[in-house]
Formats: sequence, structure tokens, C-alpha cells
Amino acid sequence: MTSAVKETGRDKIFLICNYIYVFLAFIIVAYPLVYMISASISDPKLVGSGEMWLFPKGITFDGYKRVFENNSIWVGYRNTILYTVVGTAINLIVTLPAAYALSRKDFLGRNFFMGMFMVTMFFGGGLVPTYLLIKNLGMINTMWAIVIPSAASIWNIIVSRTFFQSSIPKELQEQPKSTDALTYGYSLGLCCHYRCRLSQLWLYSMGWGIGITTSQHLFI
Repeated sequence: MTSAVKETGRDKIFLICNYIYVFLAFIIVAYPLVYMISASISDPKLVGSGEMWLFPKGITFDGYKRVFENNSIWVGYRNTILYTVVGTAINLIVTLPAAYALSRKDFLGRNFFMGMFMVTMFFGGGLVPTYLLIKNLGMINTMWAIVIPSAASIWNIIVSRTFFQSSIPKELQEQPKSTDALTYGYSLGLCCHYRCRLSQLWLYSMGWGIGITTSQHLFI
């Protein structure tokens, strides 16, 4: 039977200091959030005079009413959701097949394509050439000017390639071989099924990360 570890005086002091630090960090983070919410539903005169410093006073929702009466707000929400969903879908469609192909050792030219991808991580075309390219493609003032240039992240391709290399067994990566068409189709379908099951969690994680990144690009 294991005995409990006794805390020394230094351990208790260290623990108390940790509690104090976490509490102060919580206050520093929580106060601006509480103040912002309280100020949004308080009387503007009381907020401006400094009478409202934590909890709301003279509660009113006129500010929210005026904000939501502005059609530009709803257009912004619509564009945010649309661009995030479409951008994430396109990014996944481009990233995952490229990563899986680069993870296969029997893929001809794998090192060459990986090297070409790596170059783009350190060298970019520049702002003006990028603008001219988008202009020549007819994407000015369209949604595609936002989602297409960021359709593939080399970092996401590298991370996904590493996942496929380390998580999917070699046996599942080998192409099923059979002269019987029915047996070949069944084996190929079975392999694809297990590949998808093994990659499902990674697909969710990558989609979530790409979705957050895509939505943040709208504010740049």
C-alpha cells in the first residue's frame, strides 16, 4: 500500500503562490469581459460618467437594437459563415489528397513535389503579382478571391502527410491485387473503409483548425 506524499512547508508556499497567481490571472482576464458585457447593456451616460464600473446600471438594450437593425451586420455574418464553410471544404479537398499522395513511398516524383511545396513556404510571389493573378482570373470582388489563394496550406499538407505515414499501417496502403474483379472490388472497398475510419478523427481535427484559420483570414 502506497503512502501519501507529505507536503513540506515549501510545497505549501509554492501551492499558495500558484493559487494567488491563477486567481489574479483570472481577474485580469475576466474583468474586461464582464465590463464589456455590462457596458453594452447599461445606460451610456452612466458608463461615460464612470458610475458603471462592473455590473450593469440602467439596463437598456437600445445598443443591440441599433446594431441588429443595420443590414451590414447580417451581411457580415452571412459572409463569415459562407466563406468559412466553403473555404474549409476546398482546403480539405485539396490538402488531404495531396498529403496522402505524398505519404506513399511508391508515388513517383514524391520528393520533387515535396521540394516544390517547401519552396513556397519560404518564398512568395509578392502582393502585386498575386493581385494581378487574381485580376487576370476574374476573381476581383468575388468570394473566390478569398478562398482560392488559401485553398492549400503547405504546413497542413506536411502535418497530414506525417499522420498518414505514421498512423495508417503499410498493409492498408498496399494496393489489393486480384485477378477476380469482384474480389478486387471488395478488397479495395475494405481498405478504403479502414483508411477512412483511421483518418476520421484527424479529418475532424484538421477541419476544425482550418475552419478557425479561414474565419480569421476575414479580419486580416
